[in-house]
Parts: sequence; C-alpha cells; structure tokens
Amino acid sequence: MNPSSATPSRTDTGIAGDTGPGAADYRRSHVGAALAAAYHDDFTARLPGRYWATVEQPLLADLLAEASSRPLDQMHHLDVASGSGRVLAWLQPRTARSTAIDISDDMLAHARAAVPAAAFVVGDASTMRFGQPFDLVTAFRFFLNAGPELRADVLDRIGECLAPGGLLVANIHAQPWSTLGLWRRAKRRLGHPADSVLTAADFGQLLADHGFEVVAERTYGYLPLTRRIGPGRLADAFCAADRRLNGLLPSRNPAACCWLVAARRIALGTGAGSGA
Repeated sequence: MNPSSATPSRTDTGIAGDTGPGAADYRRSHVGAALAAAYHDDFTARLPGRYWATVEQPLLADLLAEASSRPLDQMHHLDVASGSGRVLAWLQPRTARSTAIDISDDMLAHARAAVPAAAFVVGDASTMRFGQPFDLVTAFRFFLNAGPELRADVLDRIGECLAPGGLLVANIHAQPWSTLGLWRRAKRRLGHPADSVLTAADFGQLLADHGFEVVAERTYGYLPLTRRIGPGRLADAFCAADRRLNGLLPSRNPAACCWLVAARRIALGTGAGSGA
C-alpha cells in the first residue's frame, strides 16, 4: 500500500509547500449558495472564465493527447472537487461517461444545470468509493488549496479509483515565484492572511510519495489573473499576451503561476493501481 500521508519536501527554491489559512478548513470554503454563486460567476462572467476557455482548455487538450493511451471517448471520467463544473462541462461531451464529486451541493447545483448528462455525487473525496474504476480522474484547483492531510487522503482514494493505466490530471495554480505566489508571500510576511503556494517540485514529490509517475506536464500563467476584469477586449488581450508568454518561456518554469500535470499510477506487485 502507498503512504497515507506525506510531508512536503523542500526544493531548490528553498521554499516548502506553504498552506494558507483556508487549507485548514477547505471542506467548508465553498459551502453556501452565495459562495458557490460567486465562484461560478468568476468562471462564467469574468476573466478567469475567459482564461479557462482560451488558455487552459487548449493546454488540457494538448496534455491529454500526449499522455492518453486510448481515445477520450472510450474513457470513464471522474472530476474530483468538481465545483461549479467547468472542467466537467469540457470533458463530459468528450468522454464515455463523466461523474462529478464535490462536498458542496451548492456548487454542484451549478454543475448540474450546465452538464445534466453527468452523474453527481455530493460527498467527501477523502472517503470516496466507487464500484467501477475510472480511466481519467481530474482535480483542478484542489491540491494547492487543500491541507497536507487532505491532499494525501484524496491522492490515495484517487489511486484506488483509477483503472490500470488510468490518468490523474491535476493542476496547481500558485507557484511561490510566480506573480501570484510573490503577492501571497508578501502578504504573509506583512502579517496578513494569504492563500497557499506550492512548487511543481513539491507537488511532483507528493505524487511520487503516493505511487504516481508524471508522464506529461505544462507550465503556464505569467500575468496576474484577476477576477476584477470582466469579459471583453481587455480580457481577450490579457489571454493573448499570456498565451504568447507560455509559448516563449521554458517548461517547468518556477516563474509560471500554474503547473498542469498528467500522472499515471505506478503498478506495484500484483495489480496496484487497479480500481477498487
């Protein structure tokens, strides 16, 4: 069996994974209709939504094309911490079957409205069990925000849910030396609460500690993404500039805000990594 917990390691940046105050209570961070509506609004009516559509979706498609050993339309997909369903909405029409799990029924209400063909589970991903394995598990904006124990527990449950050869696709969205990471660290040094930061190396080590091997990766996001920008020309210009930077700068760049990774469960002994 794989370890049930892991301690973030220090990296060549000299900074270990740094969890913010929200990580201690992440399970309740988006529970409630008002919080769910605000989050949904960010990804439908503001710059983060435009960024998801024009920058992140093409990167995700490219990553899946590189990492997948079978066509997407043959895969059974699980979206962990699905939230209001933006990742689910993109993958459900492209996969054989999609299931979403989130602890917040308020968040999933938005996902149900957007993706009625998916299956939905209101529950805690750290204790999830399914009767059939999944070929693809996604977890976006989860591992950075969750505390160390929750990260470890969910990784173990994902490992149990994956079919042999299945993929975990996840991201972190605030490396310490990115514009967002530097802002969060500065706030912390000034005594203000700030959200978490996490390096690609720390997250890669966490994956390895729980029996996963990285098979494809992308780094992206060099400009400070803000929800204060609505849709329109400014949002389009922001996304176009960030796409150009993503193409010019090297991969595994610590100055990038985000790391998108595909990882495969390492087969151990007789069938580790198979679905429960």
